[in-house]
Amino acid sequence: MDDKNKGKHQVKITIQADDQVKQGNYSNMAVITHTPEEFVADFLMIFSQPPFGKLQSRVIMSPGHAKRLQQALSRHIQHYEKSFGPIRETPAPTGVPEIVH
Repeated sequence: MDDKNKGKHQVKITIQADDQVKQGNYSNMAVITHTPEEFVADFLMIFSQPPFGKLQSRVIMSPGHAKRLQQALSRHIQHYEKSFGPIRETPAPTGVPEIVH
């Protein structure tokens, strides 16, 4: 146990989710924006013919949580690439997404 976690005990947290949330949403593009108080991640599905997109999910988080998410993604990408090899980057969808209300 490292020094920063010394004296802390692990608490088991049970997470509940309905079937629709557990099914998940596919996204092939994300748009990230921020203010001083929060980060907003819009996960989109972009279709090429005809070119259009759909907002699949919006996640709003604190700057601290956004930083923890970035660190977790970096660790998981490193682990993935050690297991399966380098991730091949493909071109991002072209165009500027505009979310219509």
